Amino acid sequence: CGDPDYHARIRKLISHLVHLGYIPENPGLAIHIHNSFKPHIGLGSGTQFSMAILSGLAQLYSFPITDVHTAMQLTNRGSRSSIGSTGYFHGGFLIDAGKPHPDDHGHIDQRLDFPSGWRILLIRPQAQDIPSQGLAGAQEKAAFLRLDQVRHHGHQHLIDLLTTKIPSSISLVDFDSFSDYIYEFGYEVGQQFSVIQGDVYASSHASEIVTTLRRFGVRGVGQSSWGPTLYAFCRDADQAVETQMLLYEQYPEQLHIEITAARNIPASMDSGPFPISSRDSDLMPPNVCHRR
Repeated sequence: CGDPDYHARIRKLISHLVHLGYIPENPGLAIHIHNSFKPHIGLGSGTQFSMAILSGLAQLYSFPITDVHTAMQLTNRGSRSSIGSTGYFHGGFLIDAGKPHPDDHGHIDQRLDFPSGWRILLIRPQAQDIPSQGLAGAQEKAAFLRLDQVRHHGHQHLIDLLTTKIPSSISLVDFDSFSDYIYEFGYEVGQQFSVIQGDVYASSHASEIVTTLRRFGVRGVGQSSWGPTLYAFCRDADQAVETQMLLYEQYPEQLHIEITAARNIPASMDSGPFPISSRDSDLMPPNVCHRR
């Protein structure tokens, strides 16, 4: 994997684990990333990547990860939310109730199994005039500091949607209500984000795609985090494939679309062997761990 962000993340984690005595100094270790999401596209890939590397190292060097809190401390993740870390270890639909203290990790208030038949489209616009990444790092911290200084209306309505209406629709497997609630929640959060990104969505193209999806009858749509990835919930696999084809016809060579489903179980680990180049074979440990 050639992304420098991931390279830096791996080096920092290994250095931290060596310092704490979890793994030996100069371990003679080579890590190959065969496939991963790009960083900073709105999918929480950085946390999943860090947890996957930590899990592989824990299996290789036989040190325990006793709980999610320990994993977040070791990887320096979860400063804003515990959803990504908890999702890695438990799966399901998670609601983070926020942090009781600025130095704490987020508190997971609810966890629900997500309906297995529902499908999700992950849509990434590919136009040249659209940023390939959302806000991250120092820019994201500055954005949230600015948002904290702005008075937001409708705060209690968002809490009601998040803690009552959306979970209830999931428990009842009420797809239509869920779609309406998740769109409403995303739109109202986007209105608050518009102070930073200029509109409800990160680009005019994203806004057009959302409008197109709703015209197709797909109502549970929105933007994931700062984007550029959009999501669209579909009732079943057939609707997901049909919607994907309609979008490709409407926007030829302008979108990257994946169809996925929610995962209600923890991340799984496979042990090698995995293909490696001959020049690295003398550096590889006897077992290579890979997150699936």
